[in-house]
Amino acid sequence: ASANRWATPRKAFRTALDAFHAANNGAFPENPAEQLPSKYLQGIPHVRLPGHAARTNSIQVLTGVKNREELFQMVNDSGGWLYVGDKTSPIKGTLIFNCNHRDYDGTAMYRY
Repeated sequence: ASANRWATPRKAFRTALDAFHAANNGAFPENPAEQLPSKYLQGIPHVRLPGHAARTNSIQVLTGVKNREELFQMVNDSGGWLYVGDKTSPIKGTLIFNCNHRDYDGTAMYRY
C-alpha cells in the first residue's frame, strides 16, 4: 500500500484550509466541519490510517494548545483528525492525524 492514501486526503484538507485562510484575511476556521464544506471542501476527508480497520472523517477541534509538542501529547489514537481551531493559539490552523501508529518508514502518523 502506498502512503498516497494518507497524503491525498491530507493535501485536500490542507488546501481547503489554506483557501479559507486566504479568503478570510489570514484567519483559519475555528471549526472546519462547519465552516469548510461546500465552498472549500465537499466534506471532511475520510482516512484509514495504519492500525485502524475503518475509514473515518472524525475531527477533534482543540483549543488551548500552545505548540506542536503539546498537540502531539493530545493524540489519543482515535484514527481521525486533530485540528487546532483556537484563534489565539500560536499554531492555529494546524492539522494532524490522530494516530500513534507508524508508517512504512517508521514515522508516527501524527508527525505528518
